Amino acid sequence: MDMTREDVLRELELFPVWKLRAPLKPEVTISQAPAIEAPAVEVEIAAVLAEAVRYTCTISDDKTWAFVWPASLILPASQSTLFSNILVALKISKTNESEIESLANVEASVIIVMGEIAAQQVLNTTEPIETLREKTHQLMSAPLIVTYHPSDMLQDLQLKAKTWEDLCLAKRIVQGI
Repeated sequence: MDMTREDVLRELELFPVWKLRAPLKPEVTISQAPAIEAPAVEVEIAAVLAEAVRYTCTISDDKTWAFVWPASLILPASQSTLFSNILVALKISKTNESEIESLANVEASVIIVMGEIAAQQVLNTTEPIETLREKTHQLMSAPLIVTYHPSDMLQDLQLKAKTWEDLCLAKRIVQGI
């Protein structure tokens, strides 16, 4: 079956939003495209991730809340807006953001780790996010809550409710309930 670029984009639900600025010459169908072989490189992903783990850490000015996710996952506009809305919902008006290598020096009443990869790295586990969330973990002397990354929430809107449950757990910790 010959699929045009438009067919592929439609199948990926990217058409008509994504369009070429100028048509390709000549029009090439997928079946005519040359096959590209992936290089035969064996790399253990966990080892690569462990080498250069850096985190983006957003801490509230009163040092009550710290939100952490992999620094490699820069928040695009839609994710940044969602994260800003989370801060507003939690009544956090001022924050400081920085890139860090270790969470050992993060001083906050509660640390929120956003995303499965970051949670697995921080907690040194391979357990899935569904197993890690809805629990209070300890990192040094600070309670740590695992929840979804904004990109995950935008891909699956049902995760917003689960994230809010995790944030309510964090609020109870902050309030000492």
